[in-house]
Amino acid sequence: MAQIIHSMQFTGRLGPVEGTDNQRNGKLAAYSSRITSVAGPDGIHGSVEAIDGDESTFESLITLTSKGKFRERGRIAFGTNGNTLRFNSIDEGHIGPSAVPGVNQGAVIFRVEGGE
Repeated sequence: MAQIIHSMQFTGRLGPVEGTDNQRNGKLAAYSSRITSVAGPDGIHGSVEAIDGDESTFESLITLTSKGKFRERGRIAFGTNGNTLRFNSIDEGHIGPSAVPGVNQGAVIFRVEGGE
């Protein structure tokens, strides 16, 4: 199997799951783009440039397990032709405040469970 190098900037919102206090639905989208990082004498500069191509969608179920910790599972669809992958968090992810007021940051590692 050929190696695929992939980086996308997904944006969207989390929404509550009706009837639960500890679950959220994630629905995000990313347009085809070119992500560039350049290190130079003035430091590092980055950009995201929209390019022609299909939109990818990211849908997940997030279960808050304790304060600042969560598990997540879901799928990513690459365009509209049926190319998808399913994922599950390997362990608990972590989330908390960032340096930007009102914005959280977090980290989680996913295992690919399958795809089409």
